[in-house]
Amino acid sequence: DTSFVVKFSPMDGLNVGGGIGSIGTTDSAADDDHDTVYATYAVGSFTVGLQQSNIDYNAAGSADEESTSFGISFAVNDDLSISYGQHNTDDTGTVDEEVSGISVGYSMGGMTIKAHKNTGDNLANTAANDSEHTEIALSWAF
Repeated sequence: DTSFVVKFSPMDGLNVGGGIGSIGTTDSAADDDHDTVYATYAVGSFTVGLQQSNIDYNAAGSADEESTSFGISFAVNDDLSISYGQHNTDDTGTVDEEVSGISVGYSMGGMTIKAHKNTGDNLANTAANDSEHTEIALSWAF
């Protein structure tokens, strides 16, 4: 396996990066090539992030994969934050996988309450392989 990454912060709040790599397979003549680029930007109470990734499967009969992700978070105040994210994966020749989620967290002293709801459609790029998960958690720090 070989990989390289570059990241930098050209201005306050902005982070940009990218990477490329190659991962060996059982077929030594068909290494898989990976690349990704991303950016995050934080301004005030908002943070936004984007990422684009590709996998070029070089083994015979393997479908290439492309994924796009984004997320946004908002700190309402020091104690309350809300976020949303989405991740889509396009596996050449199959249905697109779509995953999204929303979360909220509130802290008060040593107590934290968190909730999230995530949905996934066509998981593993398989039609009608859907899932939904909702969770509420309460914790205390002593």
